[in-house]
Amino acid sequence: MKMALLRLAENIPGIDYIEYRDKLYWNRFSYKLKFSIEGVRYLWGCSNPADLDRKISAHGLAWYSIPKQKVKAVKNNYHTLVNFMNWRNQHTDRKKVIWRVEGNNVSIFSNDLQLLKSVETVGKNLGYTYIQIDNHGLIGVKYFAKEPKHKFRVYLTSKLVTKDTVNSLREVINRSTTMFPSNALSRWLIAERRWNSSYCSAAYCIDFDDESTLSYLVLMFDELVGHKFKLEKHPKIT
Repeated sequence: MKMALLRLAENIPGIDYIEYRDKLYWNRFSYKLKFSIEGVRYLWGCSNPADLDRKISAHGLAWYSIPKQKVKAVKNNYHTLVNFMNWRNQHTDRKKVIWRVEGNNVSIFSNDLQLLKSVETVGKNLGYTYIQIDNHGLIGVKYFAKEPKHKFRVYLTSKLVTKDTVNSLREVINRSTTMFPSNALSRWLIAERRWNSSYCSAAYCIDFDDESTLSYLVLMFDELVGHKFKLEKHPKIT
């Protein structure tokens, strides 16, 4: 199986890449900004420039100090680090924005693209990269030794669902001439149920040939729709 999760964005102003995944960032954000500042990790625990100055002046002797070999880089990027600290301090509503620092790399998540663009006031040449999620499209390709019967496959998600949801899905599939459920899914849909809820497995899947089928499934059963793939014969197998 070959995965293609990140692709160059085409004709989407302000966006560099599209990321294909099933869930939003932090289950609520559509955009991610990535950039790098050497020394940004040392802003941990700093709420103002004085806190950063204290870390620098500790000369590696205190538990909170910056390692001696890293002090020069922090001093060189001091104004950029302070600018980011100030931006961070002005945007603390986690319903609107969340940031994460790993080493020298920063990722910021939001649904407000213009808010993310305002980060560029922090400094120049930081490698700003803007990514937008597509959580309804295909996330990759499944390859087979033989030509597959259908063009696409969508897997369901692992979760408890109500008996009404199971019945609705069964009715939709039974009426459809374009959906082809896996044997395991077919058995699950017709099984007798003594309880009002039932466990749906991520191994259940539906094959189809028209991409509009996926749009319909997302519309009707959004919380049940999981990974989506294109199905192809492996190009190296003849």
